[in-house]
Amino acid sequence: MEFRFIRILLLVFIWVPFVTSYYECNQRLVLCGCGLKNVEMNVHIANGEDAVPHSWPMIVSLRYDCLNNGNVSTHCCSGTILSDSYILTAAHCVENINESSLLLGKITIATGIYSRSQQCQTIRKVDQIFIHPNWTAHVNGFRNDIAILHLTESLDFSTNLLIARTCLPSQSNSTNDITKYPPSNSSLVVIGWNFRTTLNSTARDILQQATLISIHHNHSSCAASINHIETQFCAGRYEDCKGTCMGDSGGPILRWIGDRWEQVGIVSYGLDNCESANHQMIFTRITAYYDWIERVMNQRNSTAITTAATATATAITTAITTINRPLSVYRCSKNNTLCGCGFNNVALTTTRIVGGEEAIPYSWSMIVSLRYDCLNNGNFTTHCCGGTILNSYYILTAAHCVDKINLSSVLSQNITIAAGIHNLTEINQTIRRIDQIFIHSDYTGLADMFKNDIAILHLSEPLDLDTNSRLSRTCRSSRVYTQEDIRQYPSNGSKLAVVGWGLLNRPFNIKPQLLQQLNIYAIHHIHPTCAQYIGYVDVQFCAGVYDDTKGDSGGPVMQWLDDHWEQVGIASYVVRGCASYGYPSVYTRLASFHDWIEWIINPSNYTTTTTTIAYRPPNVYSCNNRNTSCGCSKVNVAFSSLRIIGGGEAVPYSWSMIVSLRYDCLNNGNFTTHCCGGTILNSYYILTAAHCVDKINLSSVLSQNITIAAGIHNLTEINQTIRRIDQIFIHSDYTGLADMFKNDIAILHLSEPLDLDTNSRLSRTCRSSRVYTQEDIRQYPSNGSKLAVVGWGLLNRPFNIKPQLLQQLNIYAIHHIHPTCAQYIGYVDVQFCAGVYDDTKGDSGGPVMQWLDDHWEQVGIASYVVRGCASYGYPSVYTRLASFHDWIEWIINPSNYTTTTTTIAYRPPNVYSCNNRNTSCGCSKVNVAFSSLRIIGGGEAVPYSWSMIVSLRYDCLNNGNFTTHCCGGTILNSYYILTAAHCVDKINLSSVLSQNITIAAGIHNLTEINQTIRRVDQIFIHPEYAGQQDLFKNDIAILHLSEPLDLDTNPFITQTCRPLRMNSSENIMAYPSNGSKLAVVGWGAANRPANIKPQLLQQLYIRTIHHNDSTCARSIGHVTVQFCGGVYEGGKGDSGGPIFEWLGDRWEQVGISSYMMNGCASVGYQSVFTRLAAFYDWIEEVINQSNATTLSSFKTSTAPTTSNTTTFSNNTTTNNAANNPNSYFGICGSFFVVVFQLIH
Repeated sequence: MEFRFIRILLLVFIWVPFVTSYYECNQRLVLCGCGLKNVEMNVHIANGEDAVPHSWPMIVSLRYDCLNNGNVSTHCCSGTILSDSYILTAAHCVENINESSLLLGKITIATGIYSRSQQCQTIRKVDQIFIHPNWTAHVNGFRNDIAILHLTESLDFSTNLLIARTCLPSQSNSTNDITKYPPSNSSLVVIGWNFRTTLNSTARDILQQATLISIHHNHSSCAASINHIETQFCAGRYEDCKGTCMGDSGGPILRWIGDRWEQVGIVSYGLDNCESANHQMIFTRITAYYDWIERVMNQRNSTAITTAATATATAITTAITTINRPLSVYRCSKNNTLCGCGFNNVALTTTRIVGGEEAIPYSWSMIVSLRYDCLNNGNFTTHCCGGTILNSYYILTAAHCVDKINLSSVLSQNITIAAGIHNLTEINQTIRRIDQIFIHSDYTGLADMFKNDIAILHLSEPLDLDTNSRLSRTCRSSRVYTQEDIRQYPSNGSKLAVVGWGLLNRPFNIKPQLLQQLNIYAIHHIHPTCAQYIGYVDVQFCAGVYDDTKGDSGGPVMQWLDDHWEQVGIASYVVRGCASYGYPSVYTRLASFHDWIEWIINPSNYTTTTTTIAYRPPNVYSCNNRNTSCGCSKVNVAFSSLRIIGGGEAVPYSWSMIVSLRYDCLNNGNFTTHCCGGTILNSYYILTAAHCVDKINLSSVLSQNITIAAGIHNLTEINQTIRRIDQIFIHSDYTGLADMFKNDIAILHLSEPLDLDTNSRLSRTCRSSRVYTQEDIRQYPSNGSKLAVVGWGLLNRPFNIKPQLLQQLNIYAIHHIHPTCAQYIGYVDVQFCAGVYDDTKGDSGGPVMQWLDDHWEQVGIASYVVRGCASYGYPSVYTRLASFHDWIEWIINPSNYTTTTTTIAYRPPNVYSCNNRNTSCGCSKVNVAFSSLRIIGGGEAVPYSWSMIVSLRYDCLNNGNFTTHCCGGTILNSYYILTAAHCVDKINLSSVLSQNITIAAGIHNLTEINQTIRRVDQIFIHPEYAGQQDLFKNDIAILHLSEPLDLDTNPFITQTCRPLRMNSSENIMAYPSNGSKLAVVGWGAANRPANIKPQLLQQLYIRTIHHNDSTCARSIGHVTVQFCGGVYEGGKGDSGGPIFEWLGDRWEQVGISSYMMNGCASVGYQSVFTRLAAFYDWIEEVINQSNATTLSSFKTSTAPTTSNTTTFSNNTTTNNAANNPNSYFGICGSFFVVVFQLIH
C-alpha cells in the first residue's frame, strides 16, 4: 500500500508540469484578440516558454537605435496593434526618440513575427509619437506610462492573417471600477521577447509567454512597488518570481475572456530586477486611458478603439476629432505694439509631441512662403523656404535659400512670396514678386559652416500691412552694442518657437501644407552639444529640444516678450542632415545684423558702409574644340560659384556627349520613358550601366523599341536625334545587386549611326588612355579630384521626381580606404566612390566627368548609391572606366583584337523547344523562352508560349465588372479547367450559370480583342477543401464549360500535362523534388507594389523547397497535399495559377498557386502550392464522370476521404473566407500560377 502511494506521487511529480491549457479563439467571429493559431499555455512553467507560432498576432517589435550603436533594427520594446495605423506601447520606450530618427524612417515596428530574426517580416515606419501629456518618467513613479505610435503606412488585416488588433477593455464608469480591473487574483498572460533571468540578460529570439497573477495593491508584495493604483496594477507570481523578468517594456499583459484575449495592461517597470518575490512587476492600467486612447486615434480619422465588447461588430466611432491637449496661450497686445502679433493668438501645446504640431491658423501673421522653381521641375509655386515681413517692401530670409538664383535677372525668374496664409494651397493669398535680392557679402555657404546666412528680398509692390489683418511685421531686437551682449541674445535656456511649412529634416524633403510650430530652447555655445557643431558664435546660436527642431530654412525663431513675439534668429542649418537628439540646429543670430538690415531697408539712414550686395559669376570651362575630337561641346560648361545643394541646371547643350536611354522600363506601355543616361562612344556605340539594361530580353532587342535621344537639353524638346538600339553588350562578369554591381558596364549598338560630323549638338565622350597597372587604375581618378556628374535623373529627389532639364553637380573622388567609402564599395579595382558635402545626383548609367584643362574626360559611370540616395557620409559608387579600356575597345573596334580573354556578355535566352508532334499537352505554338538574366519580379512571357493557361473572370471585386481577371487556370481538356478552390469558394454554386462566370483562353494580353471566351456552368470543389481556417488544405477545383474549347483547330489553345498516377505517399511527397527549377506563370504579380497587375502574361523561375526547410516549415500546412516554392527575389503569380516543370520535350503542371504568408512571397516565407500529384484520382473522377451533377466519395491518391457526398452545382459551399478571392495570406494579385519544372 505504501509503495502504491509513492508511485502516485511520482506520477504527479512527472506529469503536472506538462499540463497544457488550450484557448480556442474564433478568428472569424471577432475582430481582435485572436491569432491564426490558438494559444497553448503551461501554467507551471515559471520563467516563460516559447509561444505557439502566430498565436499572438497583436504584438509588435519596436525597433530603433536605442543602444546608440548605430543599429536601427535593435529590438527595444514591444507594443500592440490598436488599429491599422496605430500602435500602443509604453511612454518610457519612446521618450528619448528624436524627430530626426522619425523623419528619416529610423523608427520602425515589425509585426506578423514569431522569431525576431526571421527573414520575412511586416515592417512599418513610425511618423508620429503621442506620449501622454502627464507622463512623469521615474520622477514620480512612472505614472501615465503610455504612448501611441502612428504608422506611415497602414497594416492590411484582410490579406495578412499573421496580424490582428488587440482588444481593449470597455470604458469604465467610475474610478472604483477602473481600480478593480483587472480583478485581483486573475490569471493573466504576459508576452514578449525580453524574458530573461539573472543568469541570462539577453532577449530571446522566439516569442515568450508566461502566466502571472494580478495582485491586489494592498498586498505587501505590491504595495512596496506600486506608485499610483488608479493608473497602475501589479502582477507576478507569489512564490517563484525570483530571478525572472517577464515581458518587454511596452508589451501587453492579457486576460482570457472566454472567446478572445483582452489586453488589460502595458509592461511598465519592475523593481530589483524581480530578484525578490516581494517586488512584483508593475503594469500601466489600460482602463484608465480609454478616453485618451480614443482621442488620439480619432485625430486623423474616425476609427475608434476595438474593445472586447464591440469586437463582434464594426468598431465604434466617436465625434471627438482632436486630442484634448493642454495649451499655453500667448495673448498678444496688438494695441501696444506694431509688430510681433498675429491675427490670432499663438497657442503651443504642453503635450510632448515628437514632430511638433500644427499652428493655430493665422497666429503667425509675420511669416511668408518663398516660392520659385527651386526643384527645377518647372513649378514656380513650389514652397522653397520661409521668411518674415520686415516692412511693406522687405522680406527677411536665409542666404542659402536664394544663393542659387541668378541675381542679375531676378524679376524674370518669377520669384514670389505668399503672405497671410496658413495653408500653402489656400485660395486667398497675398502674392508679391521679388525684384531684388540682397545676400550678405560675407556669406560663406557650406564651405565655411554658413557664416552670415542672411538675405533680404525686395518686393516689386508693397504689402498692405495697414488694412490686411492677416499680415504683420516681425519684431527685431533693438541695437545691441557689445559683442558680449550679442552672444548672450537669446540667453541660454530661453524658450523659443520655431515656425514654418518645411521640415529641415523630413525624409525626401516632404513638407506639410499647414503651418507648423514647435517649442525649442536656446543652448549656450560652450555646451558640448553646441560647441562641436557651431561655426561662429558671434553670428550664430544653437537651439534644440528633447525631440527635434523643425521649421523652414530661412524661417524665423521667435521669443515671447510678455506681450509680443520677437524674432531672434533665422533657421540656417542642422547637424547630421537633420536636427537630432544631441545634435542641435544652428540659427543665424539676428542681433548681429541689426546695422546690416537697417542699411538695406533704410538706406537713407546710412551714408557709408562696407557691406555690398553679393553677386558671384559662374566658373566657365573653356573647351578647346579645335584640338580635341571628344569631350567638348559647342557651348562651354559653366558651374555656379555658389555651392548648390542638389546641383543645378546645366548650360543648354554644354554636355553634347550625353544621351537619354528610353524604353518601357516602368512597364506602363510608355516607350519614351527616360530610364537611364549614357554617353556617345562613337557614331554607332553608346556607353551606359549594365543595370540599366539587364532586364531587357536580349534575344529580341530591336522589337522592343529601345531608343536613345541625343543632342538635347530638355527631355521633351522637339528637335531630338533618335536612334534605335539593335544590340546590347553586357559585361560577362556583371553580377548585379547580388554582388554589389561588380562590372556594371554595358554598350549599346545603334541601328543607324549618329551624325557626329555635321550635328553640332552631338559629340563623343573622351576616355582615358590605356592604364597598364592595377595600382595606376586604382588611382584613377585620384583621391579628392573634382568631378562633375551629369544627367536628367536625380538619385536623391523625393519620390524619384526627375527634372526635364539636364542637371549637373560638382562632386569629389573619395579614396577607397576612407571610412565613408570602405564600408560601401564592393570592388575597388572596378569601382570608386565620390560624393559631396551635399548630395550626389545623376542618372544611373550616366557619366562622371573630369576636367583636363581643355576638355572633359569620362572617368566613371553612375552605378549605385548607398541608402537609396547619396547622402552626407554615404557616397555614391561609380564604375571605374579605366578598368574597362580593353573590353570597350574589343566591342567597338573588334578588328583591332585578334585574341582576348574578355568575352562579351551577350546572353541569349534559354529557349525550351517543345515537341509538338509527339505530345498532345504541355506545348504551345510558340516556344517558352526565359531570359538568362536574373529578373527581379520576373518578366513578360513570350506571347502565346503558355497556351494552356486561361484567365478566370467574374465580379470578384463586387464592383459590377464581370470581366475582372480574378484568377488563373489551366485547360484539362476541351470541357474542363483546373484552378484553386479558394478562387471560387465564394461563388453561389447553386446558380453558377446565371452569375456570368467565364474563362478567356488563347490570350497574352488581358485586353486583346481576339479572345476565346467560354462560360462556366458547373464548379467542382474538392470535398475536403478546408479553406483559410486550415491553411487551404486540398485547395483545388475544376470548372466545367458550357461549350467545348476547340483544341484541334485553334493553335493558341492547348491542354496542360499532369503528373502520372503515383502509387505511394512517399513518391507523391517527393514530387516535385527538392530544388527543382520550376516556372510560375500568370497575369498577377505577388510582389508588385499596391497589387498592380500587369496586362501581359508574366513568368518567373522559382525553386521547390523541402517541407522541412525552415523557410517552408513555418508556412506550409499539409505536406502531403502541398509544397513550397520561392525565389531569391520573391514569388509572383496568379491565385489558382499553374506551376510547371520542364520534362525535356514538354511542360508538366506540378502545382496550383494556393497561398503566401505575410502578404507577399518573401525571403523566409515562401509561396505554398497545391501538390497536383496528390489529386490524380480525384481529377480523373471529375473529368471522366458521366453525370456532372453530384460526385460521391472523391478520393485523392494519398488517402481516402470521409466525405460521402459533395454537391457542387446545386448546393452552396460554405464561405469561410474574406470577400476578396485573393485575400488569403496575402495572395497578391489574382495570379493563377502554373508550376513547371525545368530540367537541363
